[in-house]
Amino acid sequence: MQQGSVLREHRKLGPDVWYYRWWEHRRIVLGTAEQLRDIASARQMTSGLVQEINASDIRMTGKFMTLAQLADHFHQREVGRSNTRIAYSAERVYQGYLGKWIVRRWGDYLLPNIKAV
Repeated sequence: MQQGSVLREHRKLGPDVWYYRWWEHRRIVLGTAEQLRDIASARQMTSGLVQEINASDIRMTGKFMTLAQLADHFHQREVGRSNTRIAYSAERVYQGYLGKWIVRRWGDYLLPNIKAV
């Protein structure tokens, strides 16, 4: 179960805000520093969020992901068009290796069953 982090961020325009960040590098603004005076009040705002996030976390369900599902997740999150950190040529190479070799060979394997040689 993850607890995440509550952090305060300075804004150029407007008051500072408190935000909550969790393992997928996602974050949500909880409120302004004027609304939430200290970290304890900001942390209190996360009680429902933590339960909701952990309920949808595949690691908490006891179900395991296949390598094909992981490759699809990687494609959506890391290689998708919204990610400008990866060059077009690198994106094509990743798609080629995943589609042609990795997913074809190990796509149906559950991740805990895959071991490094």
